[in-house]
Amino acid sequence: MKTTIFSMLLIALCTICKAQGYVIRLDLKNTNDNKVLLAYAKDNRYVLDTGIVVSGNTLVFKGQIEQPTIASLFVQNPKQEVETAEGFIPAPDLLFFLTNNQINIKGDANKIHLASVRGGKPNKEWNSIKPQIATLTDENWEALKNAYALATKKDSTGFKKLDALKETNALKSSKLEMDFINKNPQSLVSMLLLSTKVNELGLGEMENAFDKLDSSIKQNIWAKMISEKIDRLKATAIEQNAKDFSKKDKNGTTISLSSLKGKYVLLDFWGSWCAPCRKNNPHLKKLYQAYKDQGFEILGIRT
Repeated sequence: MKTTIFSMLLIALCTICKAQGYVIRLDLKNTNDNKVLLAYAKDNRYVLDTGIVVSGNTLVFKGQIEQPTIASLFVQNPKQEVETAEGFIPAPDLLFFLTNNQINIKGDANKIHLASVRGGKPNKEWNSIKPQIATLTDENWEALKNAYALATKKDSTGFKKLDALKETNALKSSKLEMDFINKNPQSLVSMLLLSTKVNELGLGEMENAFDKLDSSIKQNIWAKMISEKIDRLKATAIEQNAKDFSKKDKNGTTISLSSLKGKYVLLDFWGSWCAPCRKNNPHLKKLYQAYKDQGFEILGIRT
């Protein structure tokens, strides 16, 4: 009877999902009453959801989003955290793509980052590389735990191995993601992945990868984010004309950057509260005196 009622509940939830939004069915071993949270960004805010326990270790999360996004699931389990001198490092979370579909997630709460994810086109595409990336994450996590365990014995070799492993795995992970982006120009996953690299890739790499993506996936907030980043990189790129601006000096006279065109201009952003900035002023004065006759100018901007 309980099984029948539970099945009817899931069917009802799936019907709601199709009509109104998403339903995530989470089946985890070893939760041990620890709280599991779903997190994602929505409407310029951060959503945190604890879900509803429907049977044993089975939780259901439901809601609605305007467009697909990257979400994460994490377990609040103090026993899985690593204690450091600065605080605690939580265990890795599970990253997946949240869409208005039924999504089934199954795994172990002690290693939720390795859980399987099924449901929705983005997750189906993402699964072509997700296991490899999850394995790299797990390798880093085990190395981190080992490093801190050794540190309690005054052994620092674990941290050296950790740093080397993280660097190697970061390159592997980035290659997996960039290969996916290049091979799947029509996939929304490619756009979402590229948006996470706006501070990692240079102008040429970012612009080249973005241009190759299909126009059908460029009408969303993620594409706008990438486009704006490209514009900012272009504006500050070497050999590009600096963006003009105007400010009043201490005497109330308006000075624009364009009025100094043809000269060598050093823009010095400083604050009266910044001790290193004030300490550097005598050096800048000497620099100006040495090169002012060659067209050198310093434009100081107080922040």
